[in-house]
Amino acid sequence: MSWNDTGATVYWRPGCPYCSRLLGDLDRIGLPVRKVNIWEDPQAAAHMRAVAGGNETVPTVVVGDTAMVNPRAGAVLNAVRAHAPDSLAGLGREDLAARAAGMPGWASRCSPPWAGSLLPWPTRRPPI
Repeated sequence: MSWNDTGATVYWRPGCPYCSRLLGDLDRIGLPVRKVNIWEDPQAAAHMRAVAGGNETVPTVVVGDTAMVNPRAGAVLNAVRAHAPDSLAGLGREDLAARAAGMPGWASRCSPPWAGSLLPWPTRRPPI
């Protein structure tokens, strides 16, 4: 069994707010992930450092040959769709979209930070 036969592997540690947020978001949309606590598994911590450029930054997510440091849930979902679609068996595209739509602030956590700048400008200027 390779490190990542389950689709997405999330390397995390207790007390990390970024890990809690990502794992919570992935859980709410029902994306199956393998969770690895780097404080309890030294071999996994070494593997994570190897794929994250020597850093022990969490959360680090590995999907296939792709490693992402502190990604948003949308980026993980997109990577799973591209590199491990079999792990989504039983979860239809509509089902994932519906779960994602039910999450408050989902768009802000899935979209890149600059995505808001792509919205159309207001038709009327505010008063000066």
